Amino acid sequence: MKFGKLTDISGVDFSLPALSSRTEALLAGRSPKKPAVYIGCTGWAMKEWVGRYYSPGTTPRDYLRAYGQQFDGIELNSTHYQLPKVELLERWREETPASFRFSPKLGQNISHAADLGINLGLGPSFAERLQSLGSRLGWGFMQLPPHFGPSKLPLLEQFLKQYPQSLFPICIEARQADIFADPLARKDYFDLLQHYKVGTCITDVAGRRDVLHLELTAPVLMLRFVGNGLLPSDYERVDAWIAKVIELQEKGIREFYLFLHEPDNILAPDICQYMAEQLAEKTDWSIKIPEPYQDPQLQLF
Repeated sequence: MKFGKLTDISGVDFSLPALSSRTEALLAGRSPKKPAVYIGCTGWAMKEWVGRYYSPGTTPRDYLRAYGQQFDGIELNSTHYQLPKVELLERWREETPASFRFSPKLGQNISHAADLGINLGLGPSFAERLQSLGSRLGWGFMQLPPHFGPSKLPLLEQFLKQYPQSLFPICIEARQADIFADPLARKDYFDLLQHYKVGTCITDVAGRRDVLHLELTAPVLMLRFVGNGLLPSDYERVDAWIAKVIELQEKGIREFYLFLHEPDNILAPDICQYMAEQLAEKTDWSIKIPEPYQDPQLQLF
């Protein structure tokens, strides 16, 4: 991920914000229950994981099946570029465990279109197609382009009026700085999402601390965490997020989507493994922990 990438992170304040008053009000009165927690990466087609998190000899045809044995969620970015055929979605569904969840990214022909695909009904069509994933379909997200600022919020409302949130729930990630810098625009943006029961997609990346917020507009947490090559600060940041996830669970959040990025994503499984291990150690929740491949012959010694 190039968005918010810095070559020097020495001066970055990685501390997390407190829960906003909006979040506190949204969760007021909800009782804590064991949550569904989906921890994963941003793709499965990584040959570098063969022999590390995939068994030696795993072929590209079997990458998704191998991924599903290690992780229980994925940020599905390929849908941003092309809407998969029904047959492919059905195959993905069959190749993953019942507990697995895909979080598809809405197509760029929707999020980056001048009219957000409203005139062609692309949002509802996208949601309908993704039903082929069946129970494997989790919350998805729409990533607004950098130029989508406060003046375009009426257009976003037109989109949300048309979008079938109850069929395929989504979170929205805004990137335009004015949405967060202008207090009125910020309030209008989050009010809009909350009115339509749409979630907020939170990004934790070194170079854009403004998009790191805890303004929840639906009772779900979707986090896109961008690491820096497994530096010590990556682990410290994950530790902070684990504490925040536990706090949110105690306030009634029951669904968490935690997607971890690392440069080129080669090391993403490592930081996912760390987060899963720490959450499993600190809670009694059902957490799938990725396990690096170990040669059975070496285990004999």
